[in-house]
Amino acid sequence: MFLLKFIRFIKGYISFTATGSFIERFLNLAAKNRIGIWGAKKKGETMTAFTSAADYKSLSAIAGVSGTSLKADGRHGLPFITKRYSRRTGVLAGALVLALTLYFMTKFIWSVNITGNSALSQEEIAAELDSLGLKIGAYIDSIDFDEIQQKALIDLDELSWMGISLDGTTVLIEVRERGELPEIIDKDEACNIIAAKTGLIKSMKVFSGRAEVSAGDAVLKGQLLVNSIYTDKNGKSALNHARAEIIALIEEDKTFEVNLSGYLKDFTGVEKDLLIIDLFGYKIPLGSGRVPYERYETKSRRKDLVILGKTLPLALISEQYREYSSKPFELTPEEAEEKTASLVLEYESAELSQAIILRRDFTKKQANGKYITNAHYLYETDIAREQPILAEQIKILEALGIYINK
Repeated sequence: MFLLKFIRFIKGYISFTATGSFIERFLNLAAKNRIGIWGAKKKGETMTAFTSAADYKSLSAIAGVSGTSLKADGRHGLPFITKRYSRRTGVLAGALVLALTLYFMTKFIWSVNITGNSALSQEEIAAELDSLGLKIGAYIDSIDFDEIQQKALIDLDELSWMGISLDGTTVLIEVRERGELPEIIDKDEACNIIAAKTGLIKSMKVFSGRAEVSAGDAVLKGQLLVNSIYTDKNGKSALNHARAEIIALIEEDKTFEVNLSGYLKDFTGVEKDLLIIDLFGYKIPLGSGRVPYERYETKSRRKDLVILGKTLPLALISEQYREYSSKPFELTPEEAEEKTASLVLEYESAELSQAIILRRDFTKKQANGKYITNAHYLYETDIAREQPILAEQIKILEALGIYINK
């Protein structure tokens, strides 16, 4: 049906109204002369229908013979559209240039959205991704998203997991920070098991998938531990949801620092708002971009322009500048020790709540106006983390004859 409609659109067709007492004779003569008529609707002595542009002239002659009045109501399809705009070459050229420009723009990244972070700021994550080549204006086909994902996890110690997906010209970054429970992936979704931390494997329980390492092996953060690809009983390669419990021995150093003196922010309540247009990565302030405060904090909100589900390289940024003054403070060593103890408890509750701590050693010192505590941890924990396989990777695997087992 679609092909027939497409052919009619390419050739052009005419909607018409036939009026008279001999509509049936008119239709019989049209059929006898092999003139196609479709979509006919008859009411009394009036009938509306469609015919091809090439057959309409012959149909007019048949109408005269059958005593039927024929009137063209509308002309449709490519030939009439082309004729209508044949004298408007500028419009056609502009439309073509616009279409090519929009297509060209879809080949670049125009927005990067980061979610799931709390302790680590979006600016820090964006700076890391920028250094790896994932940034606004980057050519999409030149980016290896898997490689960037692995490198970012290694460089950003605060993250235990990162997922990168592409939605048109927008890159969606979802992260999990250390200490958070990993997201549970649907059991029907294919995924590998990777190492959440660097360590020495003590024991392994593989429930599904193919083990790539063994107990006693040293592994790096992000390393593949259990492969979702396995060979079924028929000798075929299949893709499934890998599951495992992998207990590893982890050695980790952590430094806690408390300033013995310094300044606290005391906000004055004075603020300034500024709107900025972001066009192709270039920021154009709508008004004076000068901030009249010596000390201030900045908050930003970004609204991208989206047309037909496509994020364009145009955004409106709203920035707010809040003035503050500096209030001095000083801590005694005892107060600094008390604050350090709170930081240690907070760290262990957030980051090591699922671990068995075997040993912790502390060394303390004062230097450069800070109370510094260096902690060395030895603990056991499950380092198995599920990593979903991207749709693009699944397509490649299916092309290689690897099917998904659900």
